[in-house]
Amino acid sequence: MDEDEIKIGVVTRFSIGKNYGFIQEMGTNESYFFFYDKEERANSKKNADYPLSFIRNGDFMRFRIKQSKKNPEDIMACDFSFIGNPDVKLISSSIQEGFQRFGVVHVINNGCYITDTEIDITFPLKIANSKIPNTNFELLKEKPTLEYFLELKKNPTTIYARLKIHEEK
Repeated sequence: MDEDEIKIGVVTRFSIGKNYGFIQEMGTNESYFFFYDKEERANSKKNADYPLSFIRNGDFMRFRIKQSKKNPEDIMACDFSFIGNPDVKLISSSIQEGFQRFGVVHVINNGCYITDTEIDITFPLKIANSKIPNTNFELLKEKPTLEYFLELKKNPTTIYARLKIHEEK
């Protein structure tokens, strides 16, 4: 095991509520477990072009491997650096072209998220402060399907979804 070798892979599964996931190495298809804890967040801030704000299924990443602290026989992924996510580009361009995107809203660890109904990708949901008093959070617990759009930032890992509100006339 070469801990200095930089690998490239795609996130195949990430649990928002538990901050762990799996990344599959390109070329070998080897799958590695990872835990995105405080230490990994700190490493991402100092080692990457952009600190990782949020990890999604389909994210392409540079990473290294290391021995697990809990179980030294296990190897896990670490030191992530974001490359890109073609699903984000696809969704973003479809919205720009005027197509509607719908997602299922869910609440995890007191945060609101939306998962696209066509592509298994999740975004943190940003609700404007002016809308909070009018937001029925009990309804959000029922996992409604709602239209959304993306709010892209300079950091390509900082992408928020906003609900598209149709005002009644």
